[in-house]
Amino acid sequence: MVGEQVYKASSLGELPAVAKAILEALEDEWVVCFWGGMGVGKTTLIAEICRQLGVVGEVASPTFALINVYNCRGGREIYHFDFYRIEAVQDAWNIGAEEYLGQNLGLCLVEWPGVVEALLPERRIDVHCKEMDGGVREFRIVRS
Repeated sequence: MVGEQVYKASSLGELPAVAKAILEALEDEWVVCFWGGMGVGKTTLIAEICRQLGVVGEVASPTFALINVYNCRGGREIYHFDFYRIEAVQDAWNIGAEEYLGQNLGLCLVEWPGVVEALLPERRIDVHCKEMDGGVREFRIVRS
């Protein structure tokens, strides 16, 4: 993928194509950051990505735990971070987030990445999510 891709989804049925595009955009990146306000579909999109990777069971936002770990096909792990509740990058350091984000231990899917930008690798995929008129969601996929 070169540059950026923009997808619009007016229903949940359109999310599989967005998730597929994100997975196809991955080359040697292992971190995907999801930017956007509350309720724009970040967790729902992450659940679809996990489903496509063969995760069985519920995928839920780890708002209080900060991280959920899922097993996918091939034995690889997915690390789902939600940094909404942390106030400083030190809080992420305290749970060892830099180990996951700084080296390729598995795919890292990060909600609310703004507070931990200092820990994020330069090469990553950013997904900018926003709600538009009529409940349509726009997903802009950008390689950093």
